[in-house]
Amino acid sequence: QHSTTTMEDLDAQLLVDVELVVPEPVFKRYFPERRFMKVEEEDGSRVDVYAYKHANGLCLIGLAFENDIVKKNKRVVSINFDVTKQGDRMKNKPKGKHKKGAHFLKINEPLADITCDDGTVYRVRSPVRGNLLEVNRNLAKDPNLICSHPECEGYLALVMFRFNEAAAGTDHLQTEEEYNKSSTCSTATTTTTVENVIME
Repeated sequence: QHSTTTMEDLDAQLLVDVELVVPEPVFKRYFPERRFMKVEEEDGSRVDVYAYKHANGLCLIGLAFENDIVKKNKRVVSINFDVTKQGDRMKNKPKGKHKKGAHFLKINEPLADITCDDGTVYRVRSPVRGNLLEVNRNLAKDPNLICSHPECEGYLALVMFRFNEAAAGTDHLQTEEEYNKSSTCSTATTTTTVENVIME
């Protein structure tokens, strides 16, 4: 008699072993609301990012599949999180229930600079506004995770929306279907879209 492993069994195993990497199909179920921000720079480079929202209101940020780094399978040599006056985001350590001391991100605000082995530096910007809970510290040891596994262990940051903004926190971003259809939009159109959603 053969035993059958259910998705519930896999979920239980994942919860027991916190070091286990979450398989992507399971990962997608935990983050069902998947939105994208297309960013095309003046030189034509794409620095697109995703914002995947969990049912509890947390939001995962990382490089989207049309981002040049991912699409061209570039080799990342460093990721610099010290890109604003707030200081090094790697040292961001929010405390308590209300995450006191957390860096507050605005839409389109610099999140990190990614340097590839060809000398190209890509500035990644936040697609959402909210409190920065953490950046992925594993990227300090292996920055190429952001390219090889952008949706799992290579995520960039975790953000918590303000309570009154959580429900609509990603509504300004493109759905996956819209993102795919807009892959040939012009730089001017993309820039206007991003600038129009900046909130102070």
